[in-house]
Amino acid sequence: MTETVVPDGTLKFRSGLDPNDQTLYAFPSSLDPGIVRAVQILRAGGIDTFESCEGGPGHCYPEPTIRFSGTIAAGWHAVGICFDNGLPILALRRIWTIEDGHVPAGPYWEVTFRTKLD
Repeated sequence: MTETVVPDGTLKFRSGLDPNDQTLYAFPSSLDPGIVRAVQILRAGGIDTFESCEGGPGHCYPEPTIRFSGTIAAGWHAVGICFDNGLPILALRRIWTIEDGHVPAGPYWEVTFRTKLD
């Protein structure tokens, strides 16, 4: 993964997985500092993350958490990426949320970590 700051000041990266892919992918500037590295690593590995939080008091999750979509294989692929990169993975979960009080949505994947990441 190669990070680049483009002229407008945003951080972007090239995944590095395919040498022919020169696409610059953007990261939202609003990511919690304690989860950014894990999101970058998972996205560089092809995981379609859509929600993250560094966890702890004042946050929406008790521990660092990343949610992502994908097939059954995507969850196991994410675990492999975490192990290969030394991320302190705590759990992998397949979840459904309930919207509007009664409508199931999902399933989604959720990976949690033992500690915040630098």
